[in-house]
Amino acid sequence: MLRSTLARSILLSILLSLIGGPTIAERLFQASGEDSAPNQVAKVHTGSNGKPCIALGSHSKSEIVNKNLFEHWITATNSCGQHIKLQVCYRKTNDCIVMTVPPYESKNSVLGIQPNMKEFQYDAKEK
Repeated sequence: MLRSTLARSILLSILLSLIGGPTIAERLFQASGEDSAPNQVAKVHTGSNGKPCIALGSHSKSEIVNKNLFEHWITATNSCGQHIKLQVCYRKTNDCIVMTVPPYESKNSVLGIQPNMKEFQYDAKEK
C-alpha cells in the first residue's frame, strides 16, 4: 500500500512538472501554518487525467464609495464529479474562509476586505 501511494505521488509530480511545474501544486494546495508530519502529502483530488480537480484564481476589486478599500475575491472551479471543500487563507496567516465547491461548477467568495492593499497572496488546501 505504501509503495502504491509513493508511486502515485511520484507519477503526479511528474505529470504536474509536464503541465507547468510543481509551482502549480504549491500555489493551489499549500499548507499554511500547520504542524504536519514530515513527508506528509496534502490531500488533492485529481481527475482521470491526473490534473487537480480544483483550479483557483483571485482578483481584487475596489469598493465603490471608498476606492482605497479592496475586496479580495477567490474563484474556485471544480472539474470533477464530487463536492470539494477548501480552506483558503491569506498567506502565512490564520485569517481563513472555507469554500465548498459543487461538482462541475465555480464558486466565488470574498477572502477579506483590506485598506490600501490591492495585491494579496493566499494559500489553499483541500479538507
